[in-house]
Amino acid sequence: MGAEAHDEALEARLRAIDPVVRQTIADDPLATIRPGLEAYDTSERDAYASLIDALKKDAGGHYYAHFGGTLGQGAMGLVRVAVQPRLEREVAVKVLRDDHKDDASTLRLLQEAWVTGILEHPNIVPVHEIAVDPDGFPQVVLKRIRGRRWNDLMHDANILEANIETQDAFEWNLGTLMTVCDAIEHAHRRGIIHRDIKPENVMIGEFGEVYLVDWGIAVSTRDEDRKRIQLAQDVKEMSGTPGYMSPEQVQPVHPISILTDVYLLGSTLYEIIVGRAPHSGPDLKALVRNVLKSDPDYPTEAPPELVAIARRAMAPDPEDRFASALEFKQAIQRFLDGRGSARICFRASMRLSELEAVVEDTDGSRAGRRAKIYDLWGACRFGFMQALEERPDNEVARNGLVRATTVVARFELADGNVDVAERLALGLEGEQGEALQDEIRRARRKKHRREEELEALRRDRDPRVGQRARATLGAILGVVFTVAPLAPYILEVTGRERLLSTTFGTALFLAGGAMLALWKREEMTASALNRGLLGTIFLTLLAGILTDVLIFFAGAEAWIASAMRFFLWMIVTAMISIALDTKLWPSAVGYLVGFIVAVLWPSAVFPMMSIANLTFLVNVLWAWWPRDRERADSSIR
Repeated sequence: MGAEAHDEALEARLRAIDPVVRQTIADDPLATIRPGLEAYDTSERDAYASLIDALKKDAGGHYYAHFGGTLGQGAMGLVRVAVQPRLEREVAVKVLRDDHKDDASTLRLLQEAWVTGILEHPNIVPVHEIAVDPDGFPQVVLKRIRGRRWNDLMHDANILEANIETQDAFEWNLGTLMTVCDAIEHAHRRGIIHRDIKPENVMIGEFGEVYLVDWGIAVSTRDEDRKRIQLAQDVKEMSGTPGYMSPEQVQPVHPISILTDVYLLGSTLYEIIVGRAPHSGPDLKALVRNVLKSDPDYPTEAPPELVAIARRAMAPDPEDRFASALEFKQAIQRFLDGRGSARICFRASMRLSELEAVVEDTDGSRAGRRAKIYDLWGACRFGFMQALEERPDNEVARNGLVRATTVVARFELADGNVDVAERLALGLEGEQGEALQDEIRRARRKKHRREEELEALRRDRDPRVGQRARATLGAILGVVFTVAPLAPYILEVTGRERLLSTTFGTALFLAGGAMLALWKREEMTASALNRGLLGTIFLTLLAGILTDVLIFFAGAEAWIASAMRFFLWMIVTAMISIALDTKLWPSAVGYLVGFIVAVLWPSAVFPMMSIANLTFLVNVLWAWWPRDRERADSSIR
């Protein structure tokens, strides 16, 4: 239907509203609009007349004349206290007001009695009997309820606490509405539709009992009730309370059905949430338009899940509503079950905020922070898991549990505890869980690379690595150096020829050593110690050759070059013992002694050189030759 056609239909409906009804709505949108006598067919009127005649003729019949105080009054009747003679008990007697003693009001009063008599339920006030006064008007005798109407209690937490002894008014109101749902579900199963559910029509007994009252405009869905109760299919007039009314009660595009009561339950829920009836307007047209639209506003702080329940119950199209009062009640029950879960979840979320703050705060001792982090994480985890136990579909708790675990796992990752983080992350699902698993995998790869680097560095610094090759080179060097200085001495080579022969021999040894190092380069370069020693030895030999050449061209005596060799090797072996291997200090001492002898007794320089080099050889074999317990380890390097 287009907007123009819709407006025309609305105008037509407004013109059809009885002027008296118009005035009633204008005076009080929360007052009940009741059908006139024309709404009832002949069979209902005949049933009324037959009942009145039967009561008048009943020999045992009696009427109630001695009334106590007035318990309350509505648009057409009064409820007074009386004493039931035969049982001597106080009862409530509903009678017509003097200004409503007409056929329509009489029929409505009797119909309410008939309906209530059909419905035997703990939350529906039982009817004891129907009497008739001397003027021929009915008196409906009911159980007396000592209490107050729900609308007088629901918005005042202090009154509720004083009268009902509840500290959670919101939850109590929802519980009361669920009890009303029980009464409505029972009525629907008996084919009765209330049509006027609102807080004003709910009585709260002195012990917290809940009674749904005022069934005066109820209709039936069962054809066998036609003679006494108006059928839903015959309803054409506007009836109900405009402030709570469903669209089909205003404009009968859809028939009256049990879904009409579901809408009215939703309207009552709206009042619990917002504090007022859902429909209002500055005039009749605006009010009716709001009823048909059925999209009232909700405060931003209202629980989203409860708002969704109210919106569904108050859907303009009956097919979009809850299928029954029971289904509506179950939705509220799920919300209440989740409310406890939400409270637990809220406290756990507070602990989670503290946990994140402690993780971010780097002040204080690491051990103290760790203890506090795990205390808070334990509280978070327990709270979120308890919330999930109460309500498995609590996504806030589920996400909070993942978030808390992720925070602690990342803390452990920052500490390098990848295994701990991986154990924490086990079972985490969703995007956060997958992201954390990716971080753990990256951290593990990084840790593995770091361990490999550390292992390579350890091997490089391990003196056992390349030990055999180092000892072999040292032994060869020691043997050659021990024997070579004796050759010029034995062959009685003197003067500058001795200097040249020594230089030539060193050069040959340097070339041979280079070839040996190249051949065994893998073993000789397997560790930092080997590389350092190899480089030091070759540079020292080159330095010795250079010293010999300079002394030769300077024309100095040969013994000076030999003394300089002692000094050079003393410095080199001393530095090696300090920087690379402390076990070579005896070699440094031997070359120091050789230097002193060479300076004081030049003629003994070559024998002394052999002795110093022999000391070096012994020192090398002692320091570097693999022991039995090291052979297996060093031989594979």
